[in-house]
Amino acid sequence: MNKDALRREYWRAWFDVHGALTAITQVVTEDFPDPDDGDARPIQRYDLDMVRGLAGALSALVERYERQT
Repeated sequence: MNKDALRREYWRAWFDVHGALTAITQVVTEDFPDPDDGDARPIQRYDLDMVRGLAGALSALVERYERQT
């Protein structure tokens, strides 16, 4: 792949990451109760499992990056 094509692909992937991070922020904010909000809907096992899974995946991504640098 030449440098121009590589740059175009990187640009697309970079914006995909930022779009996904924006979506994740919105989903977590809107769909999962704030742990400090006593008036929020009751927390279900699904909420705990999804938040733990997301935290684990993000931590693994950060740790992998930190090991490479």
